[in-house]
Amino acid sequence: TPAAPIDRRDLESGNLTGLVTDQRNGRPLAGATVALESGHEGPRWTTSGADGRYSLGGIPVSALQEVSVRLAGFATELQPVRLGAAMTAELDFKLAPAGRIEATIQDETGTPIKGATIEQLRGHGNSFLPKAISDARGIALVEGVPVNSDSLAYSASKPGYLGAGGIKKIQF
Repeated sequence: TPAAPIDRRDLESGNLTGLVTDQRNGRPLAGATVALESGHEGPRWTTSGADGRYSLGGIPVSALQEVSVRLAGFATELQPVRLGAAMTAELDFKLAPAGRIEATIQDETGTPIKGATIEQLRGHGNSFLPKAISDARGIALVEGVPVNSDSLAYSASKPGYLGAGGIKKIQF
């Protein structure tokens, strides 16, 4: 019997599998969204099953990418991954309980800035990370951040607020 033909797409893509668990007790977490921003291909995502397992297939081979996992009540977690052609990588996630940050965003005169986006610096541009938009009082509430972490860095931005007259103060 002749061998089945090899699909060229299988040689130009990789697969990602893994397990999502609760950091506190190791129990599997069902319903977590596992997402990968994949350049021009756009985001790819799946949901963990009842056993906490997930699988993403047909991921284009490229440079280092970030995988994010989010689930209500837990902090969003990021891990880097680099896939080779026809490779399957195992990437497990242990999610920590979530907290929230309230930030006040102001210009150099102390005036609140409405409509500014505040987001975590790590993974900048990843649409699956927690972020928020400030209200008329300049207040933004960012949900889903790790609790008891003082090592997170955030930035605030809004079109028209660059250079000397830009956003001058982010207060947590």
